[in-house]
Amino acid sequence: MDSQKPLEILVVDDEAIVRRIFAIALKNFGANVDTAVDGQDGLTNYTARLTAGVPFDLVLTDLNMPSMNGAELTRRIKELNTSTQVVVITGYEATEEYKKIQETLGASKPEGVVQKPIGSDGLRHLVNQAMIVRDIRKSLRDYQPDPFSYIMPEPAA
Repeated sequence: MDSQKPLEILVVDDEAIVRRIFAIALKNFGANVDTAVDGQDGLTNYTARLTAGVPFDLVLTDLNMPSMNGAELTRRIKELNTSTQVVVITGYEATEEYKKIQETLGASKPEGVVQKPIGSDGLRHLVNQAMIVRDIRKSLRDYQPDPFSYIMPEPAA
């Protein structure tokens, strides 16, 4: 697995202080972090990175933002690349928000919904989980079975 490669993370939130705190904490965990001021800006950043061949591994997005909310951003990201992990962060009760988002987005739902405030332990957990998922997916993509490993030897006479 390639767990030494830093995660590429996009933080999307309309509150500058939230973007700054998340970016500092995530960089301290070894991630490469970009930020966006709202869903539209996040989609623009995401699309540019995807087109450049350096997609984000994880997108952390606020739910309620001007121009494009986090649910719509999640849907648009999943349309472009289903392997990108998206976690919606909300000030509302996370379980209820996840149910609403799941009903709205169906198969395009995020990997999770987290309630604000989220501490450094919670962010570290998200980073660790995202790294594990990224590395497993890469291992599965890179897996090349030996075509001869399934051939049974001739029974001894």
